Order: sequence, then C-alpha cells, then structure tokens
Amino acid sequence: MIFLKKFEARGFKSFADYTKLNFDCSMIGIVGPNGSGKSNVIDAVKWVLGEKSIKSLRGKKSDDVIFHGSKTKPANDFAEVTLTFDNSKRVLHIDLDEVSITRRLYRGNGNNDYFINGEQARLKDIMDVFVDTGLSKGSLGIISQGTVNWFADSKPEDRRTIFEEAAGIGLYTRKKEESLRQLERTQNNLNRLIDITKELSRDIKKLEQQASKVKEYSEKKEELTKLEISILVKDIVKAQSELDNISSKLNTSKSVNQDLAPKLEQLGKELSANKEALEQADIKVGIFSNELNNIITKINKLEIEKAALDNDIQIDMNSTDFQSKVNALANLVATTEAEVKSKSEIVERNKKEAQQYEEQVMQLESEKNEKQKTLVDLIKANTENKANLNHLEDLIKNKMGHEGGAKVIIENKEALTGILGTVLDFIKVEPNYEKAIMLALGKNISNIVVNTHRDAKRAIDFLNNNKAGIATFMPVYEMKPKEIKKEHQEILEHLPGFIGLASQLLTKVDKKIQPIIDVLLGRIIIAENYDTAIDISKYTFQLYKIITLDGQIINPQGSITGGYNEGRIINSLTTLENKRKELNKSIEELDKQILKVTNRTNEIDLLLVNFRNRCNECRLNESKYSDQLKWLEQDFIKYKVEYEKLSRKSYTSDSANVDNEYKNINDRLNSLINTKEKVENDLNVNQNSKKILKNRIYEIEDEIEKIRETMSLNNNVILEFDKKEIMNFNIISNAKEKLNNNYKMTIETAIQNYSEPLPVSDNVARQKIDKLTKELNYIGPINMDAINELKEKSERYEKMRAEEIEISEAKEEIINVIKELDSKAHEDFYNTIQKINEELPKTFKYLFGGGSCSIEFTEPDNILESGIDIKASPPGKNINSLFALSGGEKTLVALSVLFSILKISSFPLVILDEAESALDPSNVERFGNIISNYSTDTQFLVITHRPGTMERCDKLYGATMQTQGVTSIYQVKVQDAKKDFGSDEIIEDLENK
Repeated sequence: MIFLKKFEARGFKSFADYTKLNFDCSMIGIVGPNGSGKSNVIDAVKWVLGEKSIKSLRGKKSDDVIFHGSKTKPANDFAEVTLTFDNSKRVLHIDLDEVSITRRLYRGNGNNDYFINGEQARLKDIMDVFVDTGLSKGSLGIISQGTVNWFADSKPEDRRTIFEEAAGIGLYTRKKEESLRQLERTQNNLNRLIDITKELSRDIKKLEQQASKVKEYSEKKEELTKLEISILVKDIVKAQSELDNISSKLNTSKSVNQDLAPKLEQLGKELSANKEALEQADIKVGIFSNELNNIITKINKLEIEKAALDNDIQIDMNSTDFQSKVNALANLVATTEAEVKSKSEIVERNKKEAQQYEEQVMQLESEKNEKQKTLVDLIKANTENKANLNHLEDLIKNKMGHEGGAKVIIENKEALTGILGTVLDFIKVEPNYEKAIMLALGKNISNIVVNTHRDAKRAIDFLNNNKAGIATFMPVYEMKPKEIKKEHQEILEHLPGFIGLASQLLTKVDKKIQPIIDVLLGRIIIAENYDTAIDISKYTFQLYKIITLDGQIINPQGSITGGYNEGRIINSLTTLENKRKELNKSIEELDKQILKVTNRTNEIDLLLVNFRNRCNECRLNESKYSDQLKWLEQDFIKYKVEYEKLSRKSYTSDSANVDNEYKNINDRLNSLINTKEKVENDLNVNQNSKKILKNRIYEIEDEIEKIRETMSLNNNVILEFDKKEIMNFNIISNAKEKLNNNYKMTIETAIQNYSEPLPVSDNVARQKIDKLTKELNYIGPINMDAINELKEKSERYEKMRAEEIEISEAKEEIINVIKELDSKAHEDFYNTIQKINEELPKTFKYLFGGGSCSIEFTEPDNILESGIDIKASPPGKNINSLFALSGGEKTLVALSVLFSILKISSFPLVILDEAESALDPSNVERFGNIISNYSTDTQFLVITHRPGTMERCDKLYGATMQTQGVTSIYQVKVQDAKKDFGSDEIIEDLENK
C-alpha cells in the first residue's frame, strides 16, 4: 500500500537545501551512518503531524528545527516540511483524493503556519484529519527505541492511547472530550443562568414595590405639576396684567407731578415776595403802634395831670390817709412795672421763637421743594435708564444673531449645567482682524460652549421639552481639531501677504476652549488682500479657506465669495455690554437715591407740620401777651403819675398857676390828639395791608400745601406702585425660576400649555398643591427608573428563563450524546481488545519462538477509563512485569503488540526508527518477514542500519553529510545492491560519500 507519496523539506534541521523524496512503494528504508541526519526525516514527519514537544524532536527551543548554518551555508530564515498523502481510500478524515500537509516556522517569531493543500489551517484541523490513523502522538504508528522503552515502562493508563487508536475510538474520545467540555460549559452557563434568574427574581420583587411607589408618585407628581404650573401661569398672567395697569397709573402720577412742579415753584416765589412785604408792613405797624402808644401815654398823663389839678385842691395834706395812699400807689407802681417788664420779655421771647420757627419752616419748605424736584429728576432719569437698558439688551441680542434655541439656552443657563456661554463670549480680536474673523466664524459665533456631551444632551432635552428651537453645542473636552499640514505651514510662513491662521489672531484665548477655537478657525488662513489670497490658495493646492482682511473669501477647491459685509460686531458688542453694566449700576444707584430722597421728603413733611403748629402757638401767645402788656403799661403810667402827684412836698393853690397849667395841658392834649389821629390812620392803613398780605399768604400756603399734598400723595402712589411693580416682577421672576428649576420649562411654554381653567378655585388648588407636596415628601426617596428597570428585568428574566430551559434541554442532549459515545466506544474498544488478544499470542510466539502474551484491563468494570496491562512470558520465563525484560525482549513485546494491532486494524503508515536495533540477527530476520507480510495493507518507513531489514525494503534512501551539517539523500536500488554488494557494503559506500 502506498499512503505517504512524497516528502519535501527546506531549512528543517540539517536539510539546508530543498529535499524531495518520492515514496512510490510499500516499504522504504532510510539508511546512513550515525550523525548523517537520517532520523531528521522522522522528526520532520512528526513535526508536520503536529508534534509540539521540541524535546521529542531533540531540540531545546523552537528555532532549533531551523537550519542554523554551516561553514559553507548561511542559516535559513525558516523551516518548511510538506507531506503528500494518497487519500483515495479516505483513510484521512477529509474528502480529498490527495492531501498535502505543510508546516512552516520563521526564525525568531515562534509562530507556526499550517496548510492543507496550500490553504491556511489550524493545528487542530490537522490533528482531526489524522485521528484514528495510528499517527497520533502516543500511538504505535511511529516506533523508535525510545517508543519501545516507553511502551514497556509506561503506566497502564498512558499505554491505553495506543489501543484507542487501534479500536478507532479516538474520534469518539475526542467527541466525548468535546462533549464533556461542552457539558461543563453548559452546566456553568446553566448555573450562571440560575443565579441570574434568582437574582432577577429578587430584583423584580423589589422593583415591583418600587414601581408601585413610582406610579403613585408619578400620578401625584403629574397632578401637582398641572396644578402648580397652572397656578404659576395664573400668577404670571395676573402679575403681568397688574404691571401693565401699574405702568399706566405710574405714567399718570408722574405726569401730574411734572405738571404741578412749575406751579409750585411759582407759588413759592409769590409766597416769598408776600412774606417780605408782610415783614415791611409789620415793621411799620410796630413803629406806628409804638408811636401811638407814646402819644396815648402822653395824653393819659396830661389827662391825669388835669384831673389831679381838680382833685388836689381838696386833698388834705395833713390827712393820715394821704400817706397811706401814697405808699399804696408806690407799691402798685412797682408791681405794675415788674409785671410790665415780665410781659414784655414773654412777648419778645414768643416773637423770637415765632420768627425762628418761621425761618425753619421756610428752610424746610425750600429743602422739600429741592428734594421733590430731585425726586422728579431721579424718577425721570431712572425711567429713561430702564428704557435704555431694555433697548440695549434688544440691541445686543440682535447683534449676536443667535438662533432661537441658542437665545433660550443663554436666557436659562442658570437652570442648566455645564453651559459656559456662546463662542462669541470667548472671542476677543484686534479691530483690523475683526471682519475676517467674523466671516471665518459665520453662524458658529452663536454656538453654545458646554463642558461635555452630557451637558449638551440636557440642553437639547430642555429645548425639545419647551419646543424652543434648535442650537449647536460644542463640548470642550470632546472636540478633535485638525491641523494644517506641517509642510503647508512651512510654505505659508514664507509666502507674501500671509497674516496668520485665524486661530492664532485672537487675543486672550481661554486655554479651556482652545480645542473649539482650533476646530472653528484652525484650518482657516487670513491673507492681506485678494491677490495674495489667490497665490496662497494655489500654493496650498486649494485645500483651505482663505479670508482677506477686507472680507473676500477663497473657498477650498477654488470658488470665491466677495462683496460688502458688515463684520464689526465683537468690539461694538463689548462696548454695548460695558454700557449695559454701567446703566445697571446707574439704575441701582438711582433706586437708592430715590428711596433716600423719598424718606427725607416724608421726614420734612412731619417736621413742617410740627414747626407750623409751634409757630402758630407762639404767634397766639405773642398777640395775647401784647394786649395784656398794652393795658399794663397804661395802668403803670396812670399809677405813676398819681404817685408823683401825691409825693410832692407842697401844694400850691395859686389860681394863676393852676390856670396856666390847665391851659398848657389842654394845648398839649389837643396837639397829641391830632397827632394820634394821623398815626392811627397810618397804623390802620398798614394793619389793613398786613391783613391783606396775611390772607394772601395763607391762601398761597394753603394752595402750596394742597399741591404738596397732591404731589406727596402722587409720590406715595408712585412708591406704592414701585413696590407693587417690584412685587409683581418678583412674582414673575420666582415663577420663571420655579418653572426652570422644577420643570425645565420657559414661561412662554407654560402659558401656551397650561392656560386652561382649573376645575377648582385657586384657593382649593393651592390647598391641593400643599397637600400633594406633603404627600410626595412623605413618600420619601424613590427610584424613578423602577418601571423601566422592572420592564427590562422582567424581559431579561423571561429571556434568561427561556435560555435556562433551552440550556437544560441542551444539557440533556449532550448527556445522551455522551452516553451514546460511551456505549459505542465501550463496544468498539472491548471488541478490539478481544481481537488483539486473539492475534497477540500467535505473533508473540512467532517472534519469541514460544511463550505467551495477553492484554488485560486494569479496571474491567470501567473499560472506558481502564488502563491496559501487558502480560508477557517469553519461553522458559515466568515474568509478571515488563520491567524484568531485556531491551531486545521489550522490543519484541512492543512489536508483537504492533503487529497484532495491524492484523485487526490496519494503520495506513507505520514509521520505525531503528526499532529493531536491540534485536539479534535471527529476530531481525523475523522482524523483516513480518513487515513484508503486512506491507500489503500498511506502508512502512524504516530508519535502520540492520542488513536484514534493508534487504526487505522495496526502496532504500541513503543519508550522508558531504558538507558538514548538511544532509544529502541518495536513492539506492535494493536489487542492484543485492547483485553488486551486500548490505554492509551499502553502509560503507554511504559513509565514504
């Protein structure tokens, strides 16, 4: 039988050159002196068939199988061996008539390549092809002297492999091993699934409770959300309505005050003029009153003198009553004089106090006028500033040109996380580069800068929930900029008109957002003018966008965009932003000043009331005490004159003197009376004037007071409206904040979706909100993903249970397969051992010339795992153990078993590597005969140096080393060798070569 057709080797061990051996007969011998490399043929065959033990190939490391060089030949880079088999009888487990097996190893990498008919394959594939062929490791298909020793000395369990090959159950064994491994994997998977389903079952029970809690929470939360947002919407609408109403009333009140202010100023001037005229009239009245009082005093005195003349004549100078009367009058004069002096002081004091209070009233009125004027100016300035601020904010938004979504995100950035601002917020550039940079950025200027993609996702969800448009987001930590090629950068630096890369022309770029700047501007070139931009585009192969300082654009691939474009926005925005900050600061300061002035005005109003009351009180006291003083002065003069009269030392009754005195007194009286009438007339004129002035002053003061009261009321109204305005602004602001924080919703979205009337009153709704809030708090922490998790885990549980059932069924199938394999292997193995035991005694007796030999199971009850014991007794010996046999006897026992196996289970190829070296010539003769007999069904490849074996070979190959370290193979025809020279001569001839 021809099974192995061809052997090819290149670089394997001593086969430095390509070596090819054709095996076209049943028995091939390879001969040669020791060290010639003949056994390397067997090593090559074993290596191709999958031998992994370098030690069994007589090496230390994998590279030892590669030719390592000689004096004349360099080392090979790789080793490769190919065996070609005739598979027409389908001995190999592959459906091909001819099968080539190749193994290749490159020096240094340790990796082996396997090929079947030139196609890449695995070692496992090759071992599967040769299973049960007798060529597997541990089989008797490859026998060397070492194999013989191993067979004789090995444990029964290790020896079993040989008989499995003979029984053809190697495939079953492999299938069983694979099935057992699969069963183990299946059982592990099953155990894992059981653990998972148990864990899932526990989780599901927990999640069912949590899901019930979530359902309750969600229902209450949904009801709370609807109620709370609806109430917030009502509050917002109501507050906005009140703001509109307040604005109208504020304008009316401010307009009234603005109209009254000029009139108040005019009345103030008129009041001052009348008060000045009143003071002049008062002075004149005082002068005339004093003059009149003096005249009256003189008249009274004269009248007293006149009366005294009449009475004095009758007075008794010696009367005792006279002295008493004189003393009494003296006391009365003194008392009256003291009282006059006291009343005069009171009058002067009240007069001075009245003047002081009047001055203070005037000062306070002046201050109040100034404060009210200041208040009007402040309110007007504040209103203008607020209007300017609103205008500025609109202007900034318009200049920024944000998309709708970007505006919403910026307005609500405090309610979101990770929002750093827009790209524009981080851009600062010199004015001469601004137009080019703005064109380079384009719409990207309103892109939103965020920390991570998660922040972008939250913002996108916010826009979706509020249906608030779209926006572009740039996560700073996840941007991957591309740079201009280094060779192009080197070219650009030497080109005229090259200003720089757009990303390099910004000032004070935050390192954190540098990746975004590089993405947007890193591949855009700024050129001086159109011509230089065209040149730069050509030199960079039209790969990049190029923008000139005046705004012309050379696009990649060569298209050109040009014309007028307003690009100066960054610096103007900065100016507007600074102005907005100044206005905000100014508004805050004005609000403080308005409050301060209002408080001071209210204080002045209280002081004015107090001082006016006290001034009036002093004026009344002055008038009362002035009248008392006037009569006291008259009494004082009367008493004093009378006292002087009584005090005279002498009294004359000379009638002439009396007449003269009477006449003198009457003349003087008449003169004084005339003067008195004139003075009284002047006094009446000035008193009337004074009265008219006072009435006008009272009218003006009353009118001023009414105007001030009106303005004060308006100011109070304005302040009250300001408070209400602030209160309503706060209501809207708080509602907005609550909507953002709690519901991620804008006011517009809330009004749009929650303006339907509630089925209950607002009070009931608010009570319900409080109740639901408490109930939600009472529920405690919840797992909001419980329902989804329950669904996922329930689905996973069902899937795992289905897998568990499926794997359990698969496990049963595997167990049944193993049982079937065990049954089949048990039957085949047992029958094979029985057949071998039938042939073994015959073969043994032939080789030994007698004796007995048998095979026994070490565990008869467990055949599939039992070891194989050899019982051999050569003629004349009673030996229980193979250890006691000689080397030749061990060889004959091993050959007996091999040849018995070949009798019942033909191996397609048997390789014998000096297996008969320990036999004597007669046993070699028998060895050769048996080989010849079996060569019909089995091909033999024999490494030998025994003549008896050589003579029975159909073809001989001789191995020599003409070059040190390099094996050469020569074919020797056996017939010619028998004719020309004996076997010993063949060896000698090969040694000479």
